[in-house]
Amino acid sequence: MTLWLPALDYARSLAPQMREVHRIVGPAPCVYAFGMSTPQLAAARFHGGWMTQPLDSPERCSWLLVDVNAQKDLPAVLDTSQWVLTDRVSRPTEASDTLLIFKRTAPAR
Repeated sequence: MTLWLPALDYARSLAPQMREVHRIVGPAPCVYAFGMSTPQLAAARFHGGWMTQPLDSPERCSWLLVDVNAQKDLPAVLDTSQWVLTDRVSRPTEASDTLLIFKRTAPAR
């Protein structure tokens, strides 16, 4: 059983996905999160080291993480002209679990 633990951990964990997101975003003080599940939010905080903020937060974050399944709802709650899609990061073992990474085009104030 213990021989399978690393493979099972890799398959079930969000850590590989968050490492890839961290490679792109870097050590930002905060990121906006939209449509993300509770495990995704916890992984962003724990593995990414970011404070995740809702879109209506007074914080001015330069990065936005969006679950791919929530992207169709994004234009209704956010002026998408101020954001550019930078990358898409999938979990290595679950391609349908994808995060879209947006960067603010206008400088954060």
